[in-house]
Amino acid sequence: MRATETAGRPMTNRFMRLVSLGTLARYTGRESNPSNLDGRSLDITLIISRLTHNQVMAVTDRKSVMLRSTVETRLRIAIRNLIVDEYSLFVPWAGSARPASEVAACSQLARHLAPQFSRTWDVDCEYNREGINEVKRVNQAWRRPDLIVHRRTGCGQGGHNLLMIELKIINANERSGGTEESLSSLVEKHNYEHGVFLHLNSQPNNGNAIVNPQWKWFGTDSDPDFKPVFERPSAINVILDEARRQWAARRRLLEP
Repeated sequence: MRATETAGRPMTNRFMRLVSLGTLARYTGRESNPSNLDGRSLDITLIISRLTHNQVMAVTDRKSVMLRSTVETRLRIAIRNLIVDEYSLFVPWAGSARPASEVAACSQLARHLAPQFSRTWDVDCEYNREGINEVKRVNQAWRRPDLIVHRRTGCGQGGHNLLMIELKIINANERSGGTEESLSSLVEKHNYEHGVFLHLNSQPNNGNAIVNPQWKWFGTDSDPDFKPVFERPSAINVILDEARRQWAARRRLLEP
């Protein structure tokens, strides 16, 4: 019997939501602890659990409106993974205290953000495609947002523009690139549900880097000012500790 069928009938959405590593283990008569599963059963369990997650996410992502809380959670995960996995972008080296460029950081953020959405959405950096309601301009001047989550429909219909991100690494008041005003104008003009001005606030610190991201939201649920991405100080400390451990391990691998 296929994983998507039960007694010859498709699984209901309710059952699809119930399937997980723990529940599936109980269905097989084993305890929910993955260590009690044999290798083959564990592989099958993980595959089905992952497929179920993707199917449920695809159903959620087909909705015309996605709440800020949902988008916020997914973006927060991507930012965490950016700091941990790409910490070398922020570490000062080669005689320079500056981190890597915003383009480099944004491309990696897009890479970590894409898996947080179903394949019904496209994640693009510096998108400049022309189409109805797709030209990214402010006051007749070309202005490309750093990163967007949208659907490349070419028709500009409602519900296809989800998230627009303007990213700064060092100083949110830098004159180069976008501003809060330009981001707000683009979000409003092109009917994006959400806009985020993301300030990573990266600073050198004794050969390492401190990254303490803040964001300000625009659109359907806007903020009056910047807020920490990770509200608890202990959370960002744990993330930075993990990032430094992974970076140290990578450097050891490069030693002759």
